[in-house]
Amino acid sequence: MPTKKILIFGDTIGKIGRETVKKILPDLKAEYRPDLIIMNAENLAHGFGITAKTILEMQDAGVDVFTSGNHVWSNEKYSEVFSDPALKNIVLRPYNDQATEGIGFTTMEKNGVKFFIASLSGIVFMEKNNATNFITAADELLEQAQKAGAKISIIDFHAEATSEKAVLGLYLNGKVSAFVGTHTHVPTADERILSKGTAFISDIGMTGAHNQAIGGGWAKILEGMKNNEMGKFEIPESGPVESNAVVIEIDEGTGRAVGIERVRRVLVG
Repeated sequence: MPTKKILIFGDTIGKIGRETVKKILPDLKAEYRPDLIIMNAENLAHGFGITAKTILEMQDAGVDVFTSGNHVWSNEKYSEVFSDPALKNIVLRPYNDQATEGIGFTTMEKNGVKFFIASLSGIVFMEKNNATNFITAADELLEQAQKAGAKISIIDFHAEATSEKAVLGLYLNGKVSAFVGTHTHVPTADERILSKGTAFISDIGMTGAHNQAIGGGWAKILEGMKNNEMGKFEIPESGPVESNAVVIEIDEGTGRAVGIERVRRVLVG
């Protein structure tokens, strides 16, 4: 049976992250030939939220659909994205967020196959979060995927706690094609195909400044930590970069994943 490949970038942070994607995506497309490209976009606008300009920049680079998380509201220009007829169906806020703007799932047909993509938020340790129960929300998303007639379904679960990710991923085993985690900016090495055919990874990681504190300059954060505070999250404009993503291969007849591969690129020049 033919398969489809999906390339998914984790949290992409600021201009340095956007420039990294533009630099490496042509090579990734040539190597993996993905049928669909997804990106978590909640940090696109200098690390805080989204704007129409940053979304269009990544769309021009080749990204098809954008998921997000609790920081999607951090830039006041988010409304220009969710009200734009050309963008509102490809940029997702967490489905279980109680906001009235934006949508939490979408369906896209590419290369003769219908894909269902959803964004979902965890609860534990999530600041600026307004999310409802994610188990209930996941059940609702399964119903929506079935109504859409999409054989291939992908959920980006934006959460801090690996326990939430593990439990929800196992609950959705065999019910979705792929369940990927984002938010921590740190890639995990637990990618696998679950027993009933769902591709799983706890966290894809991030695309942005390398050898910094999850994409932000570590020195400013250190200053805050000395006073038991978080410190200022400033995004470097230049320097070494890294990009973390996964490529998932899915049987288009059964909707079951047959492969998942972590993709990591570090550019120091």
